Amino acid sequence: MVAVHHPVDTICITLDDYFQDYNHLRDKNFEYVINEAQNLVYKKYITAMLSKKVAFKNVEEAQQAATKIVKEANQIRSFFKKIAPEGVNVDWPFEVISMLAEVLRCQDVEMLSLDLHSVVAKCPDMSEEQLVRLVWLRGDVPRARLRDTVAIARASRPPPRANSHPSLFKHITFSDRLLSHFNL
Repeated sequence: MVAVHHPVDTICITLDDYFQDYNHLRDKNFEYVINEAQNLVYKKYITAMLSKKVAFKNVEEAQQAATKIVKEANQIRSFFKKIAPEGVNVDWPFEVISMLAEVLRCQDVEMLSLDLHSVVAKCPDMSEEQLVRLVWLRGDVPRARLRDTVAIARASRPPPRANSHPSLFKHITFSDRLLSHFNL
C-alpha cells in the first residue's frame, strides 16, 4: 500500500531532509537558514491561498477550508518549532495564516469587519489587493461591497510601530489582476 502525502506533509518531510544536512552549521547560520525557509514557506502558502481563482460556493465550504488552513499552519509551525534552536520565534507567520483563516471562518458577513480589523491591526502592511482577495475568497461578499468592506478595515489600521512584527505581506505579489476584474 502506498502512503498518501498531502502537500504540507511533503513540505515538512522535504524540509526535514534538508535540515538534517544543515544541522552542523553554527547557531547563527542555522537560525538564518531556518528563517529563510520559514519565510519561503509562509510566503508561498499565503500567495497560493490568495491566488485562488474561484471563490468558495458557500459558508460551509469556506469554514472547511479555514479548518484545513489552521491545521496546516499548526503542522508547519510544529515542524519549525521542532528544528529551531531555543529562542527562535517561529510562531508569528503561522499565527497570521490562522488569522487569515478566521476571516474565512466568520459566519456572518456583518461580523466580518471585526475579523478584518484584527488582521489589519496586526498586519498593517497588508495591501488593499491582498485584503480584497481574502474577502473575495469567502464567496459571500457581493462585488459591490468588496471595496467598501476593505476600505473600512484599512481606515482603522494603526500607524506602524517600531516594535511591531516584521512585514509578512510586502513581498507577496500576484501575477494576475484580480482587482481589475472587480473594477477596483
